[in-house]
Amino acid sequence: RLPRLVPEQPEQTLAQTDAPTLTGGQRAWQDLRDGFSYLKNQRVLWILLWLNLLIQLALGPFMLVYIVVNNNWFGGGYNTLALCEVSFFIGVVACSAMFEKFRVTRPGLAFIIGVAFIGITIIFMGGSKNVWAFAAWNVVCGLAFPFIQLPMAAYIQKLVPQNFQGRVNAAMTMTGMGVIPVAIGLGGLLLAKIGAANMLYAMGAGMSVAGLLGLADRQFRTVRTDDAPVPNR
Repeated sequence: RLPRLVPEQPEQTLAQTDAPTLTGGQRAWQDLRDGFSYLKNQRVLWILLWLNLLIQLALGPFMLVYIVVNNNWFGGGYNTLALCEVSFFIGVVACSAMFEKFRVTRPGLAFIIGVAFIGITIIFMGGSKNVWAFAAWNVVCGLAFPFIQLPMAAYIQKLVPQNFQGRVNAAMTMTGMGVIPVAIGLGGLLLAKIGAANMLYAMGAGMSVAGLLGLADRQFRTVRTDDAPVPNR
């Protein structure tokens, strides 16, 4: 017979006992507000939040464009659509596996360069009506993606106290995911007007511009991972 397991509960202080109890939904919203409040007091992360919003606006319609490109350029086969999708992840996995060798110390600058570079690869996709050329640009795009994610993730983990990690990530994820339906709706209308190639040009240019906007802030472009103070855990 297995022993009965009882969750360990920390002793509550009098202030904690007297505090109003929040329901699950109320706690979620409170955590989200706490995350935004923390981000507002961290300049690098606040700028990252808004840059990420612009990037999601530019990239939100990508799956719609993939489907139209596959149907109009590559014959509409499932295999060609899968090739376009898988090729990106091949680049991501390959670069992630050897990323430690690059020793990136400036997460803001890596983010700027990575985003701008991916935008350029998307522009080249607009002129690649051969499925293998299109897939090759997806691989190159995937190779640049870890430079956007990994250095900044390391900076956030070092900067943000452990009890705020979830709240900060929730605020940033909510902002990025929340704008995607708007981007898809607007992107679908624009795609019908200008076509897949011009849509890729517009998305790539929009993403590159969004990334390069980070150069306007000195603290964002010069911040180093070592600059982040180790928070009290």
